[in-house]
Amino acid sequence: MVEIVRANGITARCVRERAPFDLVLANILLGPLQRFASPFARVTTAGGRIVLSGLLPSHVNAAIAAYHAFALERRFERGGWTTLVLVRRTRRRRHVARRHRRP
Repeated sequence: MVEIVRANGITARCVRERAPFDLVLANILLGPLQRFASPFARVTTAGGRIVLSGLLPSHVNAAIAAYHAFALERRFERGGWTTLVLVRRTRRRRHVARRHRRP
């Protein structure tokens, strides 16, 4: 099921009440995308995808760096614009090493 909601920002009540999401689409400039990286990570499920579009090719590395909670899955370029498909990393369990006593 897909539901499209128009909201004035990610903190809008209609967005918060429906989170987390399997898919987030964002077609905005680099500056807002960088500011929304952490909020988008909070509302995207582990393994969920975010599609960032409207990027200039020269802004791609900065966008990827801001979305460190995500891994790059695909990159598309068309007509001078770049679209990135990112996958939300799953949280890794912390591994605690056991120390062995020497005899």
